[in-house]
Parts: sequence; C-alpha cells; structure tokens
Amino acid sequence: MSESLGPPVRVLIVDDLTAARLVVHRYLAAADGVEVVGVAESGEDAIRRVEELRPDVVVMDVQMPGMGGIEATKRIREFSPVTRVVGFGFCDDGVPASSLREAGASQFVAKGSPLIRLLKTIRENASTSPGANDADGEAARREPSQPAAQKRWN
Repeated sequence: MSESLGPPVRVLIVDDLTAARLVVHRYLAAADGVEVVGVAESGEDAIRRVEELRPDVVVMDVQMPGMGGIEATKRIREFSPVTRVVGFGFCDDGVPASSLREAGASQFVAKGSPLIRLLKTIRENASTSPGANDADGEAARREPSQPAAQKRWN
C-alpha cells in the first residue's frame, strides 16, 4: 500500500448502468487515497448529489436517459467550479470531445479502458483542482459559489 499525502480524493460516480456503477465503485473504493462518497444514476441525481456531497471529482457517464452527462457537467461546473468532472463513456457514443470540453469536463476516459487509467485520471484531476485537498478547497466544496470561467482542457 502506498502512503497518502493528504485527505482522500472524494469521488462521485454517475452512470445509468448498475453494473458499470458497481464495477467502478468496487475498484475505486479499494484504491489508496480515494473515497467514493456516493453514486448517482442520472444527470438530475448527479446535480443533487454534488450539492449534497461536494466531491472533488465526478466520474460522469456521457450518455444517460433524461439529462445526459454533458448538461449535468455544465450545471455542476456552474455552481461548483472546484469540482472536476471526468467524462466516462464509450468512444462510439457519438458525443464529440468538444461538447464535453465546452460543458466543463477536464478529461475523458473511455469505458472499456483499464480501470487504472480512470484512477490515474481521477488523481490527476484532484491534484490540479483549484484548492484541492486544502482548507480553501474544503470551504469551497461546502459553500456554493458563483459561476467561474471554464478550465482549460487537459
């Protein structure tokens, strides 16, 4: 086991497929330095859960019934600019990367990629998040803020 240098990265998993949520949850929950704070099965549910839980990183399925991942990402980034969103979906979902970038996602990981890639992406995003894992970041996660400029696509 590796030693964690600070508090764990708080992660919310959003996917309409139960099996996908379970696999990702089990993998991330067993990883050092990661705390899965919740799961959501829709874009609408993701927004509520981010408001409630204030995760550092959201793993966001791109294609979901109802409000999809792009619209949910846009809304989350408007009220919680310190929360990083990692798009998660199949490469053939028909959603261009530019739509994810414009919505505020920092990166995309294809479903079917080794889960270690998702874990590394989560850790990278947590470490580059403004105020990540410090007192200011904690305060920002607890208090909703005004919309901020979108972050550069990594």
